[in-house]
Amino acid sequence: MAQEAALVAKRCQEAKETGIVNLSNCGLKDIPQALYFFVKNTDVTKLDISNNQLTRVPAKILKAFPLLVEFKCANNADISSLPEGFSALEHLSHVDLSQNRFTKLPFVGSSMKNLDLSGNMIQTVTQEEIENVFNLESIKLNNNPLENQSKYLLQKYANFILH
Repeated sequence: MAQEAALVAKRCQEAKETGIVNLSNCGLKDIPQALYFFVKNTDVTKLDISNNQLTRVPAKILKAFPLLVEFKCANNADISSLPEGFSALEHLSHVDLSQNRFTKLPFVGSSMKNLDLSGNMIQTVTQEEIENVFNLESIKLNNNPLENQSKYLLQKYANFILH
């Protein structure tokens, strides 16, 4: 535990200099409140909270990191949704939500270019969800238990990666 806390503190210090918060592989069950203090006056553009034990993405991220361009939250196993207002992050263009428990496509903002939802639990995709993400350059949906009707619907669009 002390070793993980020291790693988080070190990475928060690095984030003050680079604007990149890398808290991947830290054994986190929640985002430490100290993070927001450490990077209070820093323009954070990248946040990686992958490979932890998180169960949710805190809404506080939206206010603390309004200049986010890249957000990685892969392999946390129990995350199934994004906080309300996530789509309002107007600079966000790359999001990796792979290997979690999403069951539907999240609502994303107009600046989004790449969305990775591979290895989730998405079975069905609605026309409305497709219209929300239609302008993205790529949407990875491989390794989801998609129903045949959804696969058929998605194959019409070149930006969806199903395999």
